[in-house]
Amino acid sequence: MGGCSGSHRGTAINDALAAALEMRGSDSSRTFTIVFFYRRHANRRRDQRRPHHEERHESKHANTRIFTFGVGDDVNATFLDQLAEQTRAVSTMSGRPRTSNQGQQPVHEDQPSGACHLKLTASNDVRLEEIYPPRLPDLFHGGQLVVLGPIQRQGPAAITLSGTVGSESRDFVYEVTFPDKTKDEKGFVEHLWARRKVGYLLDQIRANGENKELVQETIALAKKYGIATRTQVIW
Repeated sequence: MGGCSGSHRGTAINDALAAALEMRGSDSSRTFTIVFFYRRHANRRRDQRRPHHEERHESKHANTRIFTFGVGDDVNATFLDQLAEQTRAVSTMSGRPRTSNQGQQPVHEDQPSGACHLKLTASNDVRLEEIYPPRLPDLFHGGQLVVLGPIQRQGPAAITLSGTVGSESRDFVYEVTFPDKTKDEKGFVEHLWARRKVGYLLDQIRANGENKELVQETIALAKKYGIATRTQVIW
């Protein structure tokens, strides 16, 4: 496990991550964990750039996890969330309400193993499209996995959650029956999905610029479901 932190006097995120990544061993069967602690910094413009060093290593080292911790009201939460999400880890901000996987703890050697490299599949021609989060995070001891998405087919089906527990591949099968339409008392699920999708689209806009199609889709969803967004990002 490596560790690094940001500072008030200068943004050295790339250098800190590069130093931590140098501690990584050659055993690909072991998860390498980085705990990235970041305090509030005045120079936010530089923080918004993604560290190039981690970008080069991400696809080559699927066993790397970067847990981010932000402290202060002015931290770049989007950057920290994306850094954790892209490595299937968890982002935690001081003062931010816990949602989804936030607040879960990494698995230590003396705890039961978690499941990583998770993937969802379904039987009976059920298509899992527009699922959020699109890239499933690791499932840690004592945590839960919440996945939201529209299902276009009614009736029985088997949902399989595949992953790696320790050194073994495991499948967890759940028999479900999808109704023709979500019941009124569970109608909030559709709104939760819409909020997750809007959040995902906003992250894409922040990371890649205001693509016209992304902006229009975000506006349409926000209007349809009454979701408040940062107008300077999407208008």
